[in-house]
Amino acid sequence: MKIIGSIGAAALLLLALTGCSQSLWAAAAAPANAVAPAAVANDLEAGSVVRTLAAGDAALSITYWSTLTMDKWTAGAEKPLSLSLAATLGTDTGQQVYLSKLSVAYIVIGPAGPVNEAPAPFADVAAVVPGYLVKAPYSYSQNLVIPAVDPSATSVQVTATYEMLVQAAPGSGNYAKQTASDTLTIAIAR
Repeated sequence: MKIIGSIGAAALLLLALTGCSQSLWAAAAAPANAVAPAAVANDLEAGSVVRTLAAGDAALSITYWSTLTMDKWTAGAEKPLSLSLAATLGTDTGQQVYLSKLSVAYIVIGPAGPVNEAPAPFADVAAVVPGYLVKAPYSYSQNLVIPAVDPSATSVQVTATYEMLVQAAPGSGNYAKQTASDTLTIAIAR
């Protein structure tokens, strides 16, 4: 009887120790205060994204996409980014809408925040006066290439600023300037 009682007590002790505590190797593998890395936002995760921005009375519909799949958006790769813009007016009386300037700035983000090196900014100032006609059904398209970035980069923030001219009235030489900005965060693949 003593043997059965001793075996039963040992079994209960073993169950208590294994059921209530983690293994020694699991405790050594992950410190108690370890923080899992945060997921990186990726506005192009689906391959493209459409944004609607307001620039005064003009509604800008902008589609962003890349011909390079997101798994190939590595720090060392040249990363193509395309955009297409068309505008509509809320109180459309026949006046036109023009893009006079597109400015693009980049911020490269690493695990500890922005890194010192970023690609040079891009600007497209309209070569025609008053600008590029973008009132639907007309549109503006641009292809950008983000060069290799710091190897520690986790994402790139792309900020596009659209300077628009809205004709005051049909046939008028007077324009209202409106500006809209948009920021995309695109993850760098590991």
